[in-house]
Amino acid sequence: MRIGEVTVISPSGNTKEIFIQSVCQKLEKVSDKICFGRLQIDNQLVLHLYGISVDKNESSISWDLLSPKMLGYIFIFNWNDYKTLEEIKTVLDTFSTKFSAPIIVVANVEDKSNIPLPDNFNEPGGISIDRNARFTFCQISDPICSKKVVAAIVNILLQNLS
Repeated sequence: MRIGEVTVISPSGNTKEIFIQSVCQKLEKVSDKICFGRLQIDNQLVLHLYGISVDKNESSISWDLLSPKMLGYIFIFNWNDYKTLEEIKTVLDTFSTKFSAPIIVVANVEDKSNIPLPDNFNEPGGISIDRNARFTFCQISDPICSKKVVAAIVNILLQNLS
């Protein structure tokens, strides 16, 4: 059995739990900041999803120790709450310049069919992502949408092989 590891990073709150719960068969909560889930792909592969809450002043997590093992990262923020983007932006900037694993930036929306522009959309200081990163909208409580995000990580890895 092979194990792949993916980190789900979100601001404080239950965003990471909702996402992992919609993807995995079972969610295990380690603490308020850390949770864990397993996604059985087939009898040969299982993905471990580690949910970690961060804020923009976070300095206690040793990303250099965690990062070499990860297949990819999923950053989630709430599309209608600019504060959640600001909370993960510093960590996202670090990852997109320091680590080579694929990154999916997920804007969590309540209704995928109607995605309004936030009031502060034109403010400076957006997200900077590199060629290993993708941006997508997702309703994180929807298992089909959330599993497409996980599949996107795998697709980027496969594209990088060729």
